[in-house]
This record gives sequence, C-alpha cells and structure tokens, in this order.
Amino acid sequence: MRPIPALLATVVLFATPARADEGVHVALLAGLGLAQGQAGARLEVRAGHFALFAGTGLIASTTVDVSPLPFGFGDSYGGPGYGAVAGARWYSGDRGGRFFVSPLFAFNTQKTPGDPAEHQPGNWIHSSAATLTAGWQWKWSAFVIEAGAGGGLYFLLHSDKVQGSSHAQAAPDVTLALGFEL
Repeated sequence: MRPIPALLATVVLFATPARADEGVHVALLAGLGLAQGQAGARLEVRAGHFALFAGTGLIASTTVDVSPLPFGFGDSYGGPGYGAVAGARWYSGDRGGRFFVSPLFAFNTQKTPGDPAEHQPGNWIHSSAATLTAGWQWKWSAFVIEAGAGGGLYFLLHSDKVQGSSHAQAAPDVTLALGFEL
C-alpha cells in the first residue's frame, strides 16, 4: 500500500467527529443499592449525557437502610407500606455509560401493627435518604453493567398520636446493577 493513500485514509477516519447518540433511550436495570430500591429494579430514560430514573424494590416493604454493610435491608413491620426512588444521572459518554454522577432521593412509609391487646394503635414510620453517587457504567451493545458508591443523608421519622421523633445521620450508598438499554 502506498503511504499517501494510507495516510489520507487515516486522517479521514480519525478527523471525522464522533457523533453523539441521538434520540431517547430507555433502560431497565436490576440490582442492589438505593438506585434500585435497595434490591429491585429501576427504569431509566436517557437523552445524550442525561437521564432520569425511578425504581422500587424491597424499599416498598422495608425502611431505608443505611447500615455500614453494603446492601443491607431495613426493618419491616408487617403493616401496609410503600416506597420508591427517583433520581437523575449525568454520563460522561456520548451514548451514556462510562463515568456517571447521580443524585437520588429514596423514601419509604410503613405502618407498624401496634398492640391491639393494649389498645395501642399502629404508628407510621417514614424513612428517606438523599444521596450522591459516582461510578462507572459499562455498555456492550444493549447490555449494561454498573458499579458505584457515594453517600448522603438519611432521615427517620416516627409519628404516633402522642408524640413523634426524628433523627438524621450519614448514609452510605453503593450501587451494583445490570440490565439492558434500548
């Protein structure tokens, strides 16, 4: 091969700007961490570098857990309850993926059963966490794997007919998930 055409071909290939991903993409990921509702799934809608997500999992039936062990699960009181997570992501890659930064908010509300024999009604317990995580997302075609860590604040509120109590503390957050993006 002659050097001038090979050099010209190389210049044309590398001088062509990389095209950013166009359109809106939807991803479904399952895993562990607050972004997946402690252990569950999240749905993510992404356009370019930015994404919004919502998810649920064990957080629907257990309080938000901030134990020092990664992937802990909160208390379950056996009463009615609900919980979810919502957040945003910024990805460094043009097609999503690569390095990410993600603020999120997770919440849970449960009712304790109380003590009918003592004529004590159940109490409502509200737990929530606001965290910021950073990590890496690997993409192969439509398949996605991600891992990240971060932290934030955890809030717990007990409310009953007589008095309520609340406290806040540091909240570690670790995320590990896999799924696919269309």
